[in-house]
Amino acid sequence: MEPVKKINLIQTKFEMSSQTGMTIRALRKLSLWALLLLSISGIFVSGTYYYMLIRRDQLTSTKQRLSDIIAQNPTKEGLLVSVQQRSALITKIFGVQKPVSKVFDTVDAFVSGSQMSVIALDDRNIVSLSIHAQSITEVISITDMLITQAAQNQVKAPQLVSLTLGKDGGVDLGLSFTAVF
Repeated sequence: MEPVKKINLIQTKFEMSSQTGMTIRALRKLSLWALLLLSISGIFVSGTYYYMLIRRDQLTSTKQRLSDIIAQNPTKEGLLVSVQQRSALITKIFGVQKPVSKVFDTVDAFVSGSQMSVIALDDRNIVSLSIHAQSITEVISITDMLITQAAQNQVKAPQLVSLTLGKDGGVDLGLSFTAVF
């Protein structure tokens, strides 16, 4: 038998032109840079992903811990909500409340505290006073001061509601006026 000769149809040596060699070198460099860029971006993306995972777990555990605290203290939460609602209501009340101290200052200008027995302020800003004076002279002084305040526009529509002379010489006086705020 005769030895078999091998026939090789694929060339083992490949001759490249200089332009083909430069193109292949450029493609190899480009592929290395692309691989390097892909590796760096992959590391960055996976690092960001793991950071976000850890942060999400932290926030989830914090949320759970706070929810547990709230669940353990429902009474305190209810009280807190109640106090917040009442605070808002009080703020509204203070916003529409009339300065009652001005009424007391006005009354104090013509009546001393020992003479006054009753003071009332209604929702129409009408002030009613019951005053006990020792003499008619005090009554005249009180009414003059009230008329002076009405002239200065500190009160409106002053009225003498009642005048009673007591057995001991004292005088009980009922006055009303509209407060000016």
